[in-house]
Amino acid sequence: MTLPKGIPDLLRKGIYFALLQSVVRLLERNTDPLLPEILPEYGELIRSVSETYSLLNPDRESNWLEECIQYGDKSAYHWEWKHFDSRELF
Repeated sequence: MTLPKGIPDLLRKGIYFALLQSVVRLLERNTDPLLPEILPEYGELIRSVSETYSLLNPDRESNWLEECIQYGDKSAYHWEWKHFDSRELF
């Protein structure tokens, strides 16, 4: 997946950090980050981070990148629950 050219550097980094953290978290939990159920979620993550960036317009001194890492982490947990754990409950 490639990002559009010309997006702000801080947004690009935020997207990459969120994506990377989500992949790392899935791997740590023994979930394949390339499963067909998971792949579409990355597009939603990119869209969400981009929309949030547009609303907040953060600067380099903000905690933007740390928040993106946390968002990637939380997203991975959510995806795992949404696609696998919730089926076991219902």
